[in-house]
Amino acid sequence: MTTWISTPAWPTTSRPRRHCSIRTRHCAPAPPWCASTTTPGARWRRGPPTRSPSAPPTGPHTGAPRMWRPRTRGGQQFTAIDPAGVGHHIGIRLPGRYNVANCLVALAILDTVGVSPEQAVPGLREIRVPGRLEQIDRGQGFLALVDYAHKPEALRSVLTTLAHPDRRLAVVFGAGGDRDPGKRAPMGRIAAQLADLVVVTDDNPRDEDPTAIRREILAGAAEVGGDAQVVEIADRRDAIRHAVAWARPGDVVLIAGKGHETGQRGGGRVRPFDDRVELAAALEALERRA
Repeated sequence: MTTWISTPAWPTTSRPRRHCSIRTRHCAPAPPWCASTTTPGARWRRGPPTRSPSAPPTGPHTGAPRMWRPRTRGGQQFTAIDPAGVGHHIGIRLPGRYNVANCLVALAILDTVGVSPEQAVPGLREIRVPGRLEQIDRGQGFLALVDYAHKPEALRSVLTTLAHPDRRLAVVFGAGGDRDPGKRAPMGRIAAQLADLVVVTDDNPRDEDPTAIRREILAGAAEVGGDAQVVEIADRRDAIRHAVAWARPGDVVLIAGKGHETGQRGGGRVRPFDDRVELAAALEALERRA
């Protein structure tokens, strides 16, 4: 059964939409490597670029494939098997199986420019990316994360990573105004399929009516018709607080869409807003009430 809760919308202006221009320049050719897929079971081959998936890239000197393979050990611990068959044990802080894949690609790229795994692994272990599955910990009994996922496949990837049958999952997100409206309903569907609590809120409405943006997301969520609780809370701060208050020990709360951003654009202005700061404040308030 789907539950709907609404709160007042953010005021808007009738300002015309802004236009922008983008300047580009040619860059140096990409290094001779490619990844055939982004799953942990993939094989990454180093060699000259190719457009045909039936023509695998080969090593620059021998013509033989240069492959890196992962062997997972559970969670973020894995072994990277280099082209010589040597295993390199790695543990990374970044959560998500796709970050294991990203780490393997990084090793393959570094190998092409002469950086050995022994040199690369210590740095990879310590990598933290602001606003990318960034954990906010204030002593609460559940996992609280902020991520930049603001497109359908990115949202699907992060929710799939976090979903687990033994814990509940909440996601707070919206969609940007003056951007592709076609992604809004799919994001609503994805969230309703994968999360237990879906809080639809404002992202960066810019010059669009935020009520209309939320309505498109909610329409997508309504198509699912599953057991997810779908809540509409226009104010993003209140939306975050709602998800935090809902969580129980062992649950996961994800604030998605803005990541590292420190401002919110809408209603003709930019106001200071950082999901990480707001989530931390909500968690601290929760701990004070406990």
